[in-house]
Parts: sequence; structure tokens; C-alpha cells
Amino acid sequence: MYTHGLGLPSDVHLAERHYDQAMDASADAYLPVQLALLELRLVAWWQAHTGRSNSPVLAARRLLATAWARGWGIAAGEAA
Repeated sequence: MYTHGLGLPSDVHLAERHYDQAMDASADAYLPVQLALLELRLVAWWQAHTGRSNSPVLAARRLLATAWARGWGIAAGEAA
């Protein structure tokens, strides 16, 4: 939420703090948190170098969510 400003103002530092807390809470969260931190750094880089808050990462996530909602990429027998 804080990474992309979904429902809240975008706050990269607060997002990073939440990711760090998740990693401290569970050793199983290490890889997902590292991937999320990589995404966070890409978003921060994008915002710093373009001055735009709409990152290509967020656009790709929205596209994948739309495709998933329409059942694209799922075999016909697997759709419920």
C-alpha cells in the first residue's frame, strides 16, 4: 500500500519499515521481503528519475490482475 500509494499517500521509507518488520517476524518471509524491497527500490528509482508516481511496476501488476480476473493463462479445466 505504501509502496504504490494505494489508498494512502506513497511513502517509500514507511513501506521499507513494514517490510523489515515482516522479515523480523518470520524467517520464512526473507525471500518475499527481499523481492518486495527490490520492487520498492525500482519504484523509488522510477519516481526520482522521472518525477512521476505511476511506476511501470504498478502498471504491470494491474495488467496481470486483469488477465488473472479474466481467466487468461489458466487451463479451461482449472478455472473454478
